[in-house]
Amino acid sequence: MLNELINAIKKYKIWTYLSFQEIKTRYVGSYLGPFWITITQIILVISIGYIYGGIFSIPPEEYMPFLTCGFVYWNLISGILNEGTRVFGSNRNYLNEIKISPLLFCLKNVCSNTIVFLHNFLAVFVIFYLTDYEYTSRFFLSFIGLFFICINGFLAIITIGIICERFRDIPSLITNILQISFFVTPIIWDPINFKSRAVIILQLNPFWHFIEAARAPLLGREVELYTYLTIIMLTFVNFFIAYFTYKKFSNKIIYWLQ
Repeated sequence: MLNELINAIKKYKIWTYLSFQEIKTRYVGSYLGPFWITITQIILVISIGYIYGGIFSIPPEEYMPFLTCGFVYWNLISGILNEGTRVFGSNRNYLNEIKISPLLFCLKNVCSNTIVFLHNFLAVFVIFYLTDYEYTSRFFLSFIGLFFICINGFLAIITIGIICERFRDIPSLITNILQISFFVTPIIWDPINFKSRAVIILQLNPFWHFIEAARAPLLGREVELYTYLTIIMLTFVNFFIAYFTYKKFSNKIIYWLQ
């Protein structure tokens, strides 16, 4: 798998080109393209910010930056995983007709979702401007969290993509898990405002650690060492699961696509 992965990465011109073409096709005929998502997200954050800010007794100028950062990173995670359930099936024509590594399409998935993420990230700057939020020196540390989200997203969809081609009920299960995870992960609620018991339970939520590693620096908060250690450990676990799954079943993918 490692040699195949290295060769797939070297063919970056192919999967980056396919990523841009996929996004262009998705928004063909639209003047704003993926910026529609950005505009929708800004309107959503402003609307929810005032409503939920009142419910949680948090000033909107503090709550909306928290909400925006959570949304953009959650959309990246859920986008990679949801599309990962059909990462091979949606590219069956290439895999059936050309001798090409399936890993290339996993890279394309992460690349296309990262491009959309960069569009969505503009919402962070807009909300920060509207709320007069002050930037801190920790802002760029969020790229560490982004890096781990992309790496683990890539490894996860190798496993997910293979399993979903073998068992066609799994995509619905993953969709439901992500829907539930959205509400139990601090995206629209801040664990700081809850009792310690809720924070202890969150330690078992892997999504929280990835979101926290990426969002906390944007908000000027310090990321706990435990969070970094957890996402590093999860990366190793994710790698070994993806490695053995791909090594054992990669040759069968083409047959499951029929």
